[in-house]
Parts: sequence; C-alpha cells; structure tokens
Amino acid sequence: MRVESVYTPGVPSAERRAELDEVERLVEAELPEIMARGDTGVRWGDALALRVAAHQLRKAREAKGLTLDAAATLTGLAADELGRLEAGQADPTLATLGRVAASYGYQVRISVEPAATAG
Repeated sequence: MRVESVYTPGVPSAERRAELDEVERLVEAELPEIMARGDTGVRWGDALALRVAAHQLRKAREAKGLTLDAAATLTGLAADELGRLEAGQADPTLATLGRVAASYGYQVRISVEPAATAG
C-alpha cells in the first residue's frame, strides 16, 4: 500500500510526500511493539492509517494554537487521552476521530480501495 493512494488523491506535493514518509518510518519503527503488545487485528495498513490520522490531528490542533488542555476542553476528551491519540498510542473509534476533527474545523474522510496485489 502506498500512502498517497489512500490519503492524498493524485500526486502529493514534495512537502506532503516528506510528511507521509516520516509517518511511514514512525509506523515501521512502532509496528513490532504494537504486535508484541498483542493488539489483535493490527496490521501495517491499520497502524499506518491510525498514525497518519494522529499526525494530522496533532497538526490541526497546533495550527489552531491549542494546547492539549485547551483541546481537551474543546473535544470533551481528557488531555492524557488526547495525547495518547496524537501519539498513535490509542485505538480511537471513528466517532472519536470525527469529534476531535470537527472540534478543529476538519472532517474525517475514509476511502475504501482494492488492495494492491504483488507483481
């Protein structure tokens, strides 16, 4: 799975590609730990999708100039819960992702696409 095929239609800008590459490296580093914790059902794509969402939500919060405490008040989540979400250490529901995104003036979009096949 290439990140840009799911998260950015078309050809991403160099800046966006660098951001996605950074998130992909983070997930690659974290995946063994995620699997070791026994998080059932977590696969590369799942972990990557959650990490990208977490990264984007943190960027959205920072763009609004909100601290974690202020964002917690705005979203109705505890600051530590929001921090775990942003760090990619939570398994949020779509409703939670949507609530946080909406609090920052964003929306969550999901794309279902055929899986890439080898060769």
